[in-house]
Amino acid sequence: MKIFILLSLIFFNTIGSAQEWAPVGAKWHYDILYAFSPDVGYHEVYCDSIVEIDGKSCKRINIDYAACNNYFSQKLFTYSQGDSLMVYDPQLGIFQMLYNFGAEPGDKWNYLIVEYFEGSIDTIQIQVDSIGQEYINGTALKKQFVSYTYPEEYHFNTQGIVLEKLGDIVFLANINTSFYGFCDVDFIVYLRCYEDTEIGFYSTEHRDSCTWSYKWGSSYKTINEENLRIFPNPVNNILYFSTTELPYKYQIFNGLGQLILTGEGQNTDVSALAEGLYIIVLDSGFKKTTTLFIRHEP
Repeated sequence: MKIFILLSLIFFNTIGSAQEWAPVGAKWHYDILYAFSPDVGYHEVYCDSIVEIDGKSCKRINIDYAACNNYFSQKLFTYSQGDSLMVYDPQLGIFQMLYNFGAEPGDKWNYLIVEYFEGSIDTIQIQVDSIGQEYINGTALKKQFVSYTYPEEYHFNTQGIVLEKLGDIVFLANINTSFYGFCDVDFIVYLRCYEDTEIGFYSTEHRDSCTWSYKWGSSYKTINEENLRIFPNPVNNILYFSTTELPYKYQIFNGLGQLILTGEGQNTDVSALAEGLYIIVLDSGFKKTTTLFIRHEP
């Protein structure tokens, strides 16, 4: 009986214990979507060392990619404080709580960022909407559905799914600046794979492989050289497709990669969508174009 009780305590302590955030060697692979191209690429983010900042031993995570939807485009310095993940902002010179894996539904906290153009300090509210659990290779990870509420002048709010060791599935530090909805550079949009020495390899099955890429063929480009665009962006109700080809089939996905709207034509009514960031895939039958738009209320 004593042996059984001891083994049970060990088992439940293992299931309930917090998982180490970003062990050295941890890797994330994400999609890269290009602003003016249907090509799809990938980018690897990795933790390579532990460095000391203000007396804290921080995991150094190399992002090294200036994407439109990425406030942290170079290095991410983080450390765990109980259930909280603390992130260092070199512009503000402070640590802030990005995630709290012990939070309950309804819990919220503020996160400060330096606005890209004006240099003002803006406040983002992070709220846990619901919680759950996900098993990856036999390891139980805490899971949270979160909302990010931005200042009104940003004209967007976003949502995400946060896993204990992986961060937000959209991007591990899913914090944006006001300019990204109007940006004409690249976007990091969804996690493909994660790997570390503790839980091993994990794929979201978003793509066929961690390093899958798509290159638009030159033979197709000779058929249609036009630069397809969508407008207006941000949009309130009707989203238009600028193209000489009719009709276009379209699929619209939310920030979690869920298909929410399909159709065919030269425009679509998105007034029923919640405010936030969306991905749209347009298909002419021989060409597919993937881009992003923001739905907002004026």
